[in-house]
Amino acid sequence: MKLGWYGFELDLDGDWAPAAVNGNRASGYLRLASGGKVGLQLRWEAAKSQPNLQRALEQYSAKLQKDAKRSKQKFTFESESDVRGFAYRYSGTGFGRGRLWWDENTSRTVFLEAISKENESLLAPLRKSFSAFRTTEQDTECWAVLGLCVWLPRGAEVTKRVFVAGRTHLAFKSGRSEFWAERWGLADQLLKKHPLETWAKSVTRLPKAKTVVVSENLVEVLRPKTWFRPAVKALVSVDEAQNQISVVYSEFRESKWEPQWDWLKK
Repeated sequence: MKLGWYGFELDLDGDWAPAAVNGNRASGYLRLASGGKVGLQLRWEAAKSQPNLQRALEQYSAKLQKDAKRSKQKFTFESESDVRGFAYRYSGTGFGRGRLWWDENTSRTVFLEAISKENESLLAPLRKSFSAFRTTEQDTECWAVLGLCVWLPRGAEVTKRVFVAGRTHLAFKSGRSEFWAERWGLADQLLKKHPLETWAKSVTRLPKAKTVVVSENLVEVLRPKTWFRPAVKALVSVDEAQNQISVVYSEFRESKWEPQWDWLKK
């Protein structure tokens, strides 16, 4: 599974899915669940300069201890520092092993943990996820979840998300531009009765828009700018190997947010 979220990327083996998501680019939390007993969770907090990581870890430990006390659970916490930051483990209302560090590329403090309700072995999943975690200083960033994968210019904020069987939808905003990306499964069934060009107009709700058939599996949908509404551009791509359709749609007021085909690169 590939996860891309606010400049973070994780490539994980297995069927992981988001179980909880909240926050924004500056501060947030994301928990991933799989079919097993072990989960992963990620916390981040932006700052203008590197904060005191020891203090951040102590504050986090105090919160965990408070939760354990409220649940009348015994609490233990151990940590050690290294060149990247801190490694730690705890038991209380649950069990966890984590890493805390300062990410220079995104100017954020990051907590990454393997967690379980039972006393499972968490060292291996933590090491795998920590080694798979990355950020970049590129002008574009990956947004990937549940089969959806798009590359957008840096700076977008999520305004809506829909995770349902067969469809993944993320809506974004930046300034006065609004845009969204979708992944649809079972492409062969969706296109069984209608050609891609017709389906593209339907899913973008632009029945009278101009379309450009780039190839058998690529279609552009275009609505020009007028004095009272922004330009609209959508790109629709069929991935036959994965049997899915990817769509990016943008009502853009800045050229930066005009969709490009490399937004849909894998």
